[in-house]
Amino acid sequence: PKGAKSSAASPIYSQYAEATGHAPMLREEAMLFWQSRNRYKSSAIALKIASNYSKLSLPVGVLVIDYKNMVADGDFAPDPACYPSVKALSSGVRAALNATTV
Repeated sequence: PKGAKSSAASPIYSQYAEATGHAPMLREEAMLFWQSRNRYKSSAIALKIASNYSKLSLPVGVLVIDYKNMVADGDFAPDPACYPSVKALSSGVRAALNATTV
């Protein structure tokens, strides 16, 4: 709150961080915008999103391809019907945005 004095716990947090170690700095892409939505139904849709961000010169660090694209829940491989080549998708996103796909 405005005008409030620092917490009495502040020195304790500082001492704790000194004793246990400080958190590492975030990587640059973690500080950029992460584009995510409920579902990209195909590589083409995800690549179109990447292309649109590139045209707008917006700095996107990560394009998240989420769990809804798996054949079965808990399967970490994307559905080949939607994503025939994950390598091509990743390369296309990197070419458009220099972003990581997750």
